[in-house]
This record gives sequence, C-alpha cells and structure tokens, in this order.
Amino acid sequence: MAGVLMNSRTLHGLPYTHRYPDRLVTRELFSSHGNALNFIHYHSVSQDDLLLELLAMVGMYWKPRHDEAREPNGTLDGFQLNLVWPDPGVLRTLQELTGTIRNLRIILQVDGIAFDQVANSPSRLATRLGDYRNCVDLVFLDLSCGAGKPMDVGLTRECLRACRDAEPRLGLGIAGGLSADNLAQIRPIIEEFPDVSIDAEGRLRREDDTLDIEKTKAYLAAAFRMYS
Repeated sequence: MAGVLMNSRTLHGLPYTHRYPDRLVTRELFSSHGNALNFIHYHSVSQDDLLLELLAMVGMYWKPRHDEAREPNGTLDGFQLNLVWPDPGVLRTLQELTGTIRNLRIILQVDGIAFDQVANSPSRLATRLGDYRNCVDLVFLDLSCGAGKPMDVGLTRECLRACRDAEPRLGLGIAGGLSADNLAQIRPIIEEFPDVSIDAEGRLRREDDTLDIEKTKAYLAAAFRMYS
C-alpha cells in the first residue's frame, strides 16, 4: 500500500504540514503498478461531515482501472481511517453509494486513543470491532500513532489473537516504530499470523521529518525477505 496523508484542511485546499501534499498533487502520487494499492490515510477533527468528505475524495481520485493505460497515475483503492471509532453507519452508507464496481477497501486504524476507550483491553477491542463487521476490510493497530515509538510485541499479539478469534474474516495489520533495523522483533508475530500486514512511517524519516527514500527501500527489502 502506498498511503497518502490527507485531512479536512488539505481536502478543502488549505495548507498543512509537509507530510500532507496538496490535494491537486495527490493523484500524481498514486501508482499504477499492479502490486500497489493506493490509499488515502484520512483524519479529521470533526466527523460530522465524514460521509460527504469520503464521497468527495472518491469523486476526485477514483477512476476505472482501464483508464490507467491512457493516464500514468493509478486510481484510489480505498481509505485508511485514522479516526477514533468512526460511525460504522457512515461506512455502510459509503459502501452502498459507491457500489461493487469501485470495490473500495476500508482500513480502520486503532491508535492509542481508541485503545484507551476500550480500557486497553484486547477482549474489549475485539468486541468493539464487531460493530464494524462487513464494513471494514482490515483493522490496523498503531498504538504509536505514526510517531515511531517501539511496539509492545506481547500486547500486540494478545490483541491480534482476540481480534482473529472474534472476527476471523477481518484483515489484521500492525505498526509501531518499524524499520529495516528492527523487523526481527516482530518475527514471532509473523510466524503466528503470516497474513498480517505491516506498516512503517516514523522511523523512515530524517531528522527534519522528510521521507528518507534509502531507509524506505531498505525497509521494503527487509520486509520481503522476512515474509518469504
């Protein structure tokens, strides 16, 4: 997945930090590579207009796959919602309005704030995810919130077990300070959950918070070796 950050400010054409590209540049960042999924990682202070905002981004960035033969950039494949427990009804309505032709995937991020709201309990987390049955494709555990904090491997495994037992069809993903240098720490997780997705952001950046392409390439290479 190639994830592009967007929030309610940049969606409306207002500038934000350099991690967030201009909305007119976003399409240029989408890849047409057959092995790449293009996601918008979206968050907003208020969720009052979430449905309208998601539909606006579908209108701006989704296109049929066959158009990629004429245009160099890929299409929008889905959203990662960096929101604290968004209304599942909104997600079901989005599915109904976009239909099966677009086949948009939805990833729900569970960060430290969301985990606090279920009392930092793996079992309560799994129960809460039941509200999102059939409207979320994957739950993504990122208790570091993209800040590069080390992952609590033991707690993460407990959460994954509880989620898999409660919602076996739900995809699982994890993050937390991952880089090429420390992927070995999550090998026990990969061995137990070989289909888990992994994500990195914070430790792939330089001191000035810009993306370090060499660190990113090294991370991808190390990840491919670990999974193979």
